[in-house]
Amino acid sequence: MSLYWGDLHNHCAVSYGDGTPERALDNARQHLDFCTITGHAFWPDMPMDLARNNKGGGIHMGGFAKLQHFWPQLRLQQSAAKTICPTALV
Repeated sequence: MSLYWGDLHNHCAVSYGDGTPERALDNARQHLDFCTITGHAFWPDMPMDLARNNKGGGIHMGGFAKLQHFWPQLRLQQSAAKTICPTALV
């Protein structure tokens, strides 16, 4: 049995995180055996006071919209990363 290191919950600037998807994948190639870039498409039980609050809710609502916009491009980038580095589980 082998031990693998990875990140299954990596946010970047395509939602409400920081950094580009390319940077996230490059970091993964250097340090991990596998990774995926994820974002939250929605928060079904978001507290109403948070949804109304610009500081908390605005960040999340803006992130949901950004992810919806960038999702097709992000899927292509992750597929390309898998092709470039086929032995990795990226």
